[in-house]
Amino acid sequence: MEAEIRLNFGLALEMTNNLQHGFEQVGLAATLSPAHNSSLRSFVVRHPSYEAALASSQSAWQAQIAARQESREQQYRQTVLATQTQRPATPFELLLLSGPKVSLRSYAGTPLVVAFWATWCGPCHPELGELDRIFTSDPSPAAKLLTVSVDSDEAAVRLFIGQKGYRFPVALSHGSIDEAYQATTIPQLYVIDAQGRIRFHVTGYEGDGYFGKKLHWMIQAAQQPMRP
Repeated sequence: MEAEIRLNFGLALEMTNNLQHGFEQVGLAATLSPAHNSSLRSFVVRHPSYEAALASSQSAWQAQIAARQESREQQYRQTVLATQTQRPATPFELLLLSGPKVSLRSYAGTPLVVAFWATWCGPCHPELGELDRIFTSDPSPAAKLLTVSVDSDEAAVRLFIGQKGYRFPVALSHGSIDEAYQATTIPQLYVIDAQGRIRFHVTGYEGDGYFGKKLHWMIQAAQQPMRP
């Protein structure tokens, strides 16, 4: 979206003969999205005097975008960490699809990510995909993952998991802890520390491209002692 806005703004500036600022905006658009490289090249063809400045300008644009990205990530991180809490997680004992029972005590001593979901929940699907990618790509994750389906149809859950090829643990809540974990609305995601305290609680899924980093920041914080 930002790339398109900058491109259109740059072309509008060009039409008013504000070529320098137009060149910068089109260049930033191309830096944000390679799909706009052709527009940048066309701009230079129309205004050959900018050919000599293209290489150095591209380096400057990349540095500008990188600095803005880092600043934005720091703001995201501060926002995420500001939601940190410290309250006891409600104990549970659930049956995994694979057979054995699992409880909160099973994860004592290590951070735990608990994700509540359902097969019929649209926003849950991309979140599950991200969780699967994150936890299967790391052979030694800093936290354990437990997903809890609130579905009433176990066969539907098994079919869904099989079709997606997910390898993370799946438990069925059967309504036993839905209220305690506010899972009447999903998705719900919790980061619980090694002492069984809820450190972060996220309702809903934001497809903003920062899910993995946000989760990393939360797990990282959950590994540290809470400040008084």
